[in-house]
Amino acid sequence: MREWIGSGPWKWWWFVAPIVLLAVAHSMNNAWINTRPADYATLDWTAELVTGAKSIGGVPLAVFLICVAVPLIEEFVFRACLLGGLTRHISFGWANIVQAVIFVALHQNSRAFAFLVTFALVQGWMTRKTRGLGIPILTHAGVNEMYVWAFYA
Repeated sequence: MREWIGSGPWKWWWFVAPIVLLAVAHSMNNAWINTRPADYATLDWTAELVTGAKSIGGVPLAVFLICVAVPLIEEFVFRACLLGGLTRHISFGWANIVQAVIFVALHQNSRAFAFLVTFALVQGWMTRKTRGLGIPILTHAGVNEMYVWAFYA
């Protein structure tokens, strides 16, 4: 359980970066709403997942998949397994960069490239600082939640 919620004393300033990321995600999603295509012909895979989940089980299924399941799985894979495994062999800085690059490559979203790189780096940093996945999972869920609601606005 310690690895999920983290251990050790936390410092309040560690949470400034995730809060800023949530604010940036919110503003990016608002901008995306105003520029998205009417026919959704250029949707990325995340938007297709949201659309598919909505057509199968409605908005509750889309919210569950994107805001609960995806953050749990992605944080476990990228921050716990990949970052944790790489830091056994290379420095944390390089390991964090490698996991961020793989995270961004798998998301295949060129419009949000800079945000995704920053997001992955901060998530890796928060995983190290808190010694757990709790805060990265919550931050990831928050960003995804804004994406889902922006998509359905």
